[in-house]
Amino acid sequence: MKIEKNIPLRKALSHRDKYKIVDELEVGDSILFEQYYAAHSATMRARRGKPERKFATRKEGDGHRLWRIK
Repeated sequence: MKIEKNIPLRKALSHRDKYKIVDELEVGDSILFEQYYAAHSATMRARRGKPERKFATRKEGDGHRLWRIK
């Protein structure tokens, strides 16, 4: 371990910004996430205020894929 100086602190992504890409998904599109939690959080963010949107998640290899199905 070493001490480093003058490393700028990057801006933290808000939950809203982090999963903003799911708003761009069209029916049939998918995104692969490394963790189930991330896929679930993205789904909840995408459905907020838009209950007509439907999504499905499935485990795929070491990750979890999120599809927009409606």
